Amino acid sequence: MARRKRRKNARLWLPPLASILLAMIVQHSNQMLASAGSSFWIHTDALYLVFPLFYLRFAHGLPQTVFVALALGAFSPLPFGTELVIYLAVLVVMTPWRVRIRRENPGHVFWLALFMEALCCGGEWIAAGILGVHAPLSRILTDMVLSSLFCGMAAFWWMELQRRAIITVSGEDPAGYPILY
Repeated sequence: MARRKRRKNARLWLPPLASILLAMIVQHSNQMLASAGSSFWIHTDALYLVFPLFYLRFAHGLPQTVFVALALGAFSPLPFGTELVIYLAVLVVMTPWRVRIRRENPGHVFWLALFMEALCCGGEWIAAGILGVHAPLSRILTDMVLSSLFCGMAAFWWMELQRRAIITVSGEDPAGYPILY
């Protein structure tokens, strides 16, 4: 009985683990780009937020967002908890929009993820500015635009990958759960 219950709640534990795995891959890719002489640094903050926003109730998406933000904040040059504040602010701002945007439409998901990534990058830039960490504006804008485009293009694919993994593990489709509250 306990094993069946764990499989049933895969929608609650699988997305945070997938987000941490994605964060490790992106961090390694950024380090490889930096060692190759590239100054581009990719941010994938919106990809950690799209699944909880579109497929989970706020009460279930909030703990996942907190867990991922604290895990990522441990490796950030910003003070611990900065990502948590930014992610929660973006999640609260975007929650009313999730009933207006169709999660089955890649175009809708693209624009929402692009906007969410721009908000996250803007929040990190403001936090870094307050703390006195300065970078050239051209680099900040380039990273923000390219990261936003990357997140926008990858968001639908990333949500579907997580949804199909949950279906494979538990046999239940997370799209069947209501997200209105």
